Amino acid sequence: MPKILAVFALLTLLGTVALGKESAGDNLLENGSFEASVAGRVPKDAGQGLWKLAGSGRMATGWSLNAGYPGVFSLVEGDAADGNAHVRIEAGAKRDAQVFRPCPAMQAGVWYRISARVRGGTATLLTYEYGPKPAPQAFTLASITAPKGEWRTMTGFYAPPHKRFRHAAVTLLVPKGGTAEFDDVRVHALQGPVAEAGVRPVKLRNEQAELLLSGAG
Repeated sequence: MPKILAVFALLTLLGTVALGKESAGDNLLENGSFEASVAGRVPKDAGQGLWKLAGSGRMATGWSLNAGYPGVFSLVEGDAADGNAHVRIEAGAKRDAQVFRPCPAMQAGVWYRISARVRGGTATLLTYEYGPKPAPQAFTLASITAPKGEWRTMTGFYAPPHKRFRHAAVTLLVPKGGTAEFDDVRVHALQGPVAEAGVRPVKLRNEQAELLLSGAG
């Protein structure tokens, strides 16, 4: 589908769905609050250096360290946004750091609201989309700079394509030289795409088009 037609299709959907509502059900991303953990292991060096596990040396169950974007990972007990645990990610001076978790519950053709609580730094929310090609395709959903001592929520919207989609992974990114804390990462299915009044600009994205929605128009 040409990009201009895809944008028109998104606008048509927005015209018919003024407010998208979350479907009934729990968070589709397991261990999004990092409560379950295992003994940590760092991935092999992919030519960009090695990850370091700080603090307890434990890793959140189901989450993985991206070997191509190493940094320092800490699983922290207490002072969390949800539950008891949260994570701190520190990037090196020359490269971003990324931590990800697959979300096999996401299905092609469905819009999802993906969010994460962030504190004490700049962070970006991504999805890695896996299809027939060997390398996944990365989509940037949202970015935020959160102050120290205060949890803020960053939210993005994503719809896997109808064709050739296999699965996607939710990814937390800290830019080079930065540090940020994360908690309460959520994936919820929507009845339709949404642009909520009174919130910061968000992106609606699929394989054909990207649409930035803002209360300012």
